[in-house]
Amino acid sequence: MEKVDFSVTKPLVVVSGCTGTGKSDLAIAIAKRFGGDVISADSMQIYKGLDIVTNKVTEEEMDGVKHHLMSFYDPTMAEYNVHEFKSSVLEIVEDLWKEGKLPVIAGGTQYYVEGVIYKGNLVDEDEAQAKKNPEIREALEKMSNEELYAKLKEVDPESAQLVHKNNRSRVLRSVEICLLTGRKKSDIVEEQKKTDFDDGLRFKNTLLISIDADPKILDERLRKRIDKMISRGLEKELIEFYDTYRESLKTHGILQSIGLKEFLSFLELSEEGRKSEEGKKLFEKGAEALTLHTIQYAKRQRRWLKSRFLTRQGTRELPQIVGFDSSKADKFFSDLVPMAIEIVERFLKEEDLKTEDFPKEFVNDPLERISEEELRKLGHSKRVNSVFNCTTCNIDVHGEEAWKNHLVGRKHKRNSKKIKRVEA
Repeated sequence: MEKVDFSVTKPLVVVSGCTGTGKSDLAIAIAKRFGGDVISADSMQIYKGLDIVTNKVTEEEMDGVKHHLMSFYDPTMAEYNVHEFKSSVLEIVEDLWKEGKLPVIAGGTQYYVEGVIYKGNLVDEDEAQAKKNPEIREALEKMSNEELYAKLKEVDPESAQLVHKNNRSRVLRSVEICLLTGRKKSDIVEEQKKTDFDDGLRFKNTLLISIDADPKILDERLRKRIDKMISRGLEKELIEFYDTYRESLKTHGILQSIGLKEFLSFLELSEEGRKSEEGKKLFEKGAEALTLHTIQYAKRQRRWLKSRFLTRQGTRELPQIVGFDSSKADKFFSDLVPMAIEIVERFLKEEDLKTEDFPKEFVNDPLERISEEELRKLGHSKRVNSVFNCTTCNIDVHGEEAWKNHLVGRKHKRNSKKIKRVEA
């Protein structure tokens, strides 16, 4: 490939998709081939430590490719938010272009990715005011999850219905927006829907690569990944991290992140308790919960591409999008990666991607999979994000699909029978 002046064309490659599909490996291969750096877009991999549970790539796997925004943030510091991520990424991207390097963003924290790809969206709404009024965030960070959620229900009940109380970062941001701007986040969102969704792509020359796999194959792959984490020393890593940062973690949202929250009952035990039969059972229970939550997270990541991009055709400026299927793990490096390299080369040369040139078992055009009926559906995003409260089981359930599953689940049926017996 002839040398391309990235400082002029300013290309940005984003590798996103479901966890466990090979995003990091593909991003490294692309960066290696075209002389670039990888920028991590994972809200858990920013923290020092937790290398196993957050599935960070090793030095060997990086293959000499420089990685940014990974293992740099101290867990004792205030929560790292999307504003800080976006500012850091934009600075890194501009520096890389000046150096003639290709920036490759890779990660599954999709609202981080979206904050970089688009300008003028909700992420930018109150950034300047937040910097002028840091005392508001400082006060909110001292509040517990329950206090924050109660505050959100008070100032913006509509937004409270769309977020789980334990999603600390989103709850805090919604409250902060209201206090800083004097406007409810829900009102701002509705206003955006009536006009443009945002101010368009931040960088016009953006390629979004979305990797997925057959759901059944991916579920099994994720189960095996958790088993591998345990064999690599997951228990030791969690204990060391928790014991080191125990006190400071109480006021930070990291405790509600996948990988830590599942093991809190185990970690809160004494050293002897952790070694007891009860401790072993609690760790095993945590591992089972981690497997379940990781699989559920992959499903949410899959829905993100569909709800935020594919069904927005005609209402939102979209980057070039190409889909990859990594179901055949044994052919990932031999087949999928070379195809991705060729497509990126076409992108950098500003040529037609022509995804139809490649086998459909590996490469696809995600936009072609969306039917006209799906494009006409209204309220899909709201149903996906709605929070339903089950008074029978005393829990909140996130999303219409999860709510339907809960109502027919064993736990709900069992609790319903108990209540009926008491009332009888």
